[in-house]
Amino acid sequence: FAALGVPPEEDEGRRLEEAVGSREILVNLTGNKLGFRQTAAVVGLCKYYIGNDTATAHMAAAQGLPSLVPSSVAKDYALSGNASNFLSRWYPYDVPAVIVQPKHGLDECRNSDDYYGCKANFPHCITQITPEHMLEAFQILKDCAARGIKEPYYFVARSEQHQH
Repeated sequence: FAALGVPPEEDEGRRLEEAVGSREILVNLTGNKLGFRQTAAVVGLCKYYIGNDTATAHMAAAQGLPSLVPSSVAKDYALSGNASNFLSRWYPYDVPAVIVQPKHGLDECRNSDDYYGCKANFPHCITQITPEHMLEAFQILKDCAARGIKEPYYFVARSEQHQH
């Protein structure tokens, strides 16, 4: 695994490195200020892309990598105008892709008309997506890749607290 991220994500990279416990399994490149070409080179060495950075997701798609993308845009957001097709405009193109969405926006974001759905400037609605959701969605991604499906699959992460 290669962990990429900008300098403010360095602490998260260190926590991930500690959780994995092996430099043979994870190369932590967070905070290294990689340039565009360096990032593309690292991504090109990977088999899959997992992350929510759209620039890197498109970089991975350009190199043919199946992509797993968690999104802060909840399934029930009533987006309008340009925002109504936000996910369909920004998913990784022409590769197997699974977009993981929270089922519901958190209370303060519900009925948001914000372009990105979640109103918070910090990880907020996206925090409803659990590692278990990502693992389940990754299995779907592997199946889509094996079958050559290149249309995005929208996986709704259901949370116990928000189920109706």
